Formats: sequence, C-alpha cells, structure tokens
Amino acid sequence: MNIEEEILAPYSTEHAIKVAAYACTSKANFKLLMDCFASDDNRLSQRAAWCVNWAAQQKPEMIVP
Repeated sequence: MNIEEEILAPYSTEHAIKVAAYACTSKANFKLLMDCFASDDNRLSQRAAWCVNWAAQQKPEMIVP
C-alpha cells in the first residue's frame, strides 16, 4: 500500500481506519504515516493526523520514538 496515495484518495472513516491498521503492521509503515503527518501539504497532513489518531489508539507503543 502506498500510504500517501491512500490518504489522498476519496476519504471516509473506514478508509482512515484501514490506513491506520496498515501503518501499525510495522515500524517502517508507521514512519511513512508520520512522514505524511509532518508534510508541508496541509491536506495530506490533516488526513494523516486522523490516521495517526486511530493508529495511536490501537498501538500506543508505536507513537513513542
């Protein structure tokens, strides 16, 4: 899955949860999500924030550096 493309695709709660679940499968995937969250692209960053929220609820240990 290309996280950035998925985040910028037509969006819904279910879609955000799907991206978050994928991000939680590995530290590398979670880093890609965090890179989107830290992006200068406002739309990408805002949508990624929603996914980060879901991911942090599911696996809070992933959010710790």
